[in-house]
Amino acid sequence: MNQQIKALLEKLSGRWQQLESRQKRNLALASLFFLLSVGVLSWYALRPNYVVVFKDLDDSTSGEVSTKLDELKIPYQLSGNTIKVPEEYADKARVQLAMNGLPKSGNISYNDLFNNGNLGGLTENEFNVKYLAALQGSIANTIKSIDGVKNAQVLIVMPEKKLFVEQSTQDAKASVMLELQPGTSFTSKQVAGIQQLVSHSVPGLKAENVTVVDQKGIRMDGVEDSADGDGLGAEANRQLQIRHQVEDDMAKRLRNALERMVGVGNVDVVVNADISFDQTKTDETTYSSPIQGSDRGIVVSEQKTQESTQGVSGVGGSPTTIDPNINVKGQSQNTSTSDKRSQTTNYEVNKKQTETIGQPFKVNRYAVSVLVNGQPNTQTEAAIKDYVATVTAGPSDNGKNPNVSVAWSTYQPPNPFQQQAFYQNPWFIGGAAVGVLLLGGGAIALARRKKEQPSVEPVLDLSVQETPGIPKMEIETEHQKMKKQIEKVAQQRPDEFVQLLRTWLVDE
Repeated sequence: MNQQIKALLEKLSGRWQQLESRQKRNLALASLFFLLSVGVLSWYALRPNYVVVFKDLDDSTSGEVSTKLDELKIPYQLSGNTIKVPEEYADKARVQLAMNGLPKSGNISYNDLFNNGNLGGLTENEFNVKYLAALQGSIANTIKSIDGVKNAQVLIVMPEKKLFVEQSTQDAKASVMLELQPGTSFTSKQVAGIQQLVSHSVPGLKAENVTVVDQKGIRMDGVEDSADGDGLGAEANRQLQIRHQVEDDMAKRLRNALERMVGVGNVDVVVNADISFDQTKTDETTYSSPIQGSDRGIVVSEQKTQESTQGVSGVGGSPTTIDPNINVKGQSQNTSTSDKRSQTTNYEVNKKQTETIGQPFKVNRYAVSVLVNGQPNTQTEAAIKDYVATVTAGPSDNGKNPNVSVAWSTYQPPNPFQQQAFYQNPWFIGGAAVGVLLLGGGAIALARRKKEQPSVEPVLDLSVQETPGIPKMEIETEHQKMKKQIEKVAQQRPDEFVQLLRTWLVDE
């Protein structure tokens, strides 16, 4: 082996000596360029790929995360408020820092994971989780660009996919937590703008399903603003929606019932509701005896007081209190006595305090107009008025609603059961067009196939007619040649011919 290497080196040395100075110089430069290219490409290929794991961190949190990464001996790059680690350490860094309660601020960036193309082998659930996290971070970064917002966090709850169509599905929901700058306050218009921003960024999310709270946990959406009247406008819209819903529900109930009387599509109902939105609150306190059948309570304590006094007075004099053991002689005396008694009794009774909050709205009365298709009929009109008046009667109408009117008119009602003609059905038109195309294509293909088939030419009669004076010349055909060969095989090798014949018979 050493001899071969030595021979190879001697051969290369000889070749090198044979080269000119210019050739040696060019070869050395080419070798140097090759080595540099290989080194640079190897450095780019083998260097660690840094990915973003945390961004938008404050200064204190960045320092804590950097110190912890140094303790964990994980290499990192700090660029402003963004921290990058090698791709193979990304998951380890997130887990270890999360176990230590870091970071305390900022958003975890998953967008770089998508940009790096690390999507191979992901299941559908894992991809959905990463997509949702990237979407939440993107929306939060957009909200943080609004003036007055110091930090923002967005949480999105997507509806669960149902296996069956009949199962009810919930709408998507989202929560936004805003940390505002000191001295900053948002109006309801600004909050509504944030709700619209979030709802338009998530498929199937409505603006009313977006909850916005501040750093104190106070809900910000729906805040009344007396300066621009947004609160009053929101309350008016709420009352208008309630009114429309009440009127539509009553009109639908009446229409469904009256159609059974006059026929489907032959009646139309318009309802106007008088609704009061004055919500009342009542406090009531009642006392009752704990002893059944008694109007007194249980005696808790009782105090009795008795006081007696006795006095003596002379003739024409004022009464004087004397000692009964002393007898005054020589004077006329009058003796008086007084008693004073008092009694205090404390009873225990049941006390009940009730707080009643009225309904948010109250329907006072309905005004109903009924339009019937057909000629006026007194009995039918009376029956309609009686039914509608009974259904829509209010508490002060004594079971009958006087605000009911019935009008008659002749018109062509729509028939909901009428089916569209089959030739007008778009499915029929599309199917017919497809059928025509298929038939046309099949006819063209069949015509081409027939055209490509070889035509059968008539078999020529190769038998030679005898001509007087010309000797007869025999022309063998392929059939005649094959016949002669078979006869020859049957004569020379009869056993093989029999075997071949049996094979032919078995095949047939």
